Amino acid sequence: MPATVILQGRSSKRTPVSEIMTSPVRTVSPEHSVETCMHLMTEHRIRQLPVVAASGVVGVVSTGDLVKTIIAKQAHVIGRLPTYIAGAYPS
Repeated sequence: MPATVILQGRSSKRTPVSEIMTSPVRTVSPEHSVETCMHLMTEHRIRQLPVVAASGVVGVVSTGDLVKTIIAKQAHVIGRLPTYIAGAYPS
């Protein structure tokens, strides 16, 4: 049986989503970049973005998803720096 959560005097079982969600709902498409999503989330102070395509909602991107992607990109760049610094440029 799912637990009832009470936060700020609201019961999770009795609180309509419309009372706690951001309105209007901000969405992105699968073509939006990580940077664009991060900008929207920062500007509107939201932690999740529904991803919408012609068929409807195809997923949800969270702040954590974006941070993991940015960290992975940075790790890739950092991993290539020794080669770049040594002058062994890719051909």
